[in-house]
Amino acid sequence: FQIITDEHNKPTDAVLLAVNPSFERLTGLRADAVLGKTAHDVLPPSFWVHTYEKILLTSQPVRFESYRQQFDRYIEVTAFCPKAGQCATIIGDISERKRAELAILKINEELEERVRLRTAELESQTHQLQKALDNIKVLGGLLPICASCKKIRDDEGYWNQLEHYIQ
Repeated sequence: FQIITDEHNKPTDAVLLAVNPSFERLTGLRADAVLGKTAHDVLPPSFWVHTYEKILLTSQPVRFESYRQQFDRYIEVTAFCPKAGQCATIIGDISERKRAELAILKINEELEERVRLRTAELESQTHQLQKALDNIKVLGGLLPICASCKKIRDDEGYWNQLEHYIQ
């Protein structure tokens, strides 16, 4: 790209000077259709204006990933200035990797949801078991009394009159 700037040296557009077969393959744009044209005519402004402005201001290369809906591709872009007023771009197709990453994220979210549900289920079961154990402890503390004769069974299994048991 040959960068076109305004009077404040802010990039306003860029002319495509050269493209290679990879550019054509990754973007779906033919070289004869884009060479000599402005980036504004070929690419959406959000794709290049801020990126190239940053490169021109800092002289630092920039790397980013982007999904290009019009091409149904994920691309990795590395842009740099080989000389003053020009920017070069290396574009790589990372669609397969990004789709694999998205699949992993989806599986991870599903697993986290399953863990959350299972944890809630186990917490509920733990609560029910604790409640049952508390009831057993209460029942274990009750005295066994015969319903008809009103005698109390002691720890050795003998039945005693209430008065004798209390002494």
